[in-house]
Amino acid sequence: MSIDVKTVEAWVEARNAEFKARFEYSYSKLTWQPITIQVGQKWIKLVQGGTVWGFIAKSNDIHEGVPVLMGDLMKPANFRKPAKWSRGNIITGNAACDMYGPAYLK
Repeated sequence: MSIDVKTVEAWVEARNAEFKARFEYSYSKLTWQPITIQVGQKWIKLVQGGTVWGFIAKSNDIHEGVPVLMGDLMKPANFRKPAKWSRGNIITGNAACDMYGPAYLK
């Protein structure tokens, strides 16, 4: 079973609207670049401009020895793979992020 891409698109659209308002208020002379989706085999990559904003797990799996649930939001380790630990889940609504990317672990 895999996550529905429409669920991810809806979540990204909501984040884009929220972050764009905050960005335009804080950085009025710069141009907003929305977050876009690139679907891969195991991950949905979230790209903003030329950088990776984050990753979303497409299905339940193991990543670097840690269980990952479908819909888990991950911080990028590099352009091709996510970091080890989840930053919440977009399906359950507890994904921790801001306009700069998924939150750091506390």
